[in-house]
Amino acid sequence: MALVRGASAGRDVELQALVQRVAITDDPREVVEQISASLPGLSVDDVLATPYLWVGTVESICEQILAARESWGFSYFTVFNDSVEAITPIVSRLANA
Repeated sequence: MALVRGASAGRDVELQALVQRVAITDDPREVVEQISASLPGLSVDDVLATPYLWVGTVESICEQILAARESWGFSYFTVFNDSVEAITPIVSRLANA
């Protein structure tokens, strides 16, 4: 993020994140273990910490989104078309927050 901010030369930029996968689950570790198997060099904890993967309960994903906005300054997030249904309760909860 420092590289992007430095290259912006003081201009106000909007930062976005392309979320690679959304999975609503009560057991995020199990889902992420399957995903991380195809990501050599990244631990399950690394994958859980990324803002580009939303895995967990609706509440925990909402917390993750707000934390990512605060930490990295993302203005908005984009998801793939196949995740639209999964994010509906997330968007609803954030809109009512």
